Amino acid sequence: MQTTTESAHITHPSKDMMGRGLGQEERRLVAQLRDKCHALLSPKYDTDFNLYRWLLNTEKVQKIRRTTHPEQLVSTTAIALNNHLKYRKLLHLDDETAPTWEDNPLYKHKLLPLGHLVEKPDKNNRFMWYIEYRSLRFEVFGGKNDNV
Repeated sequence: MQTTTESAHITHPSKDMMGRGLGQEERRLVAQLRDKCHALLSPKYDTDFNLYRWLLNTEKVQKIRRTTHPEQLVSTTAIALNNHLKYRKLLHLDDETAPTWEDNPLYKHKLLPLGHLVEKPDKNNRFMWYIEYRSLRFEVFGGKNDNV
C-alpha cells in the first residue's frame, strides 16, 4: 500500500515497523509531524517509516498517549525531530557524499571524540563503541578558542 502526501513530492511506503499498514490515525499523525518538520526533512529521510518511529519513540519515552493527547505527541516529537534534523544538516549526513571523519568539522576541530564500533557483540549481545579520548580537545569547552 502506497500513499502520497500533499506536501511531499515523493511516495512514502505506509508500513509500520512490524510491516503492518499504517491506519488512518497513524497516517494523520505522520502527516502532521511532516508538516511541522518539512523545512529540514531531506527526501532520503522523509518517509512514513522514519516519521512514525519518531512518534512511537516519543509516545514510549515521554509517555504521551496518542489516543488522549495527539497534538502534544506531535508537537513534542517535532521539537526532538527538528533538533535531530539540524544535527544531520550540520554533519552533512544527508548529502550525496558525507564528509570523512577527518574532514568533518566536529572531529577535525576535536569537538567530538573519534571512536569505532566493534565488529561483533560481546557475550551479553551488546555492541561496544570505543572512544579515543586523546582525539578530544577539552580546552575548547573551557574558554575562548579562535581556531574553531
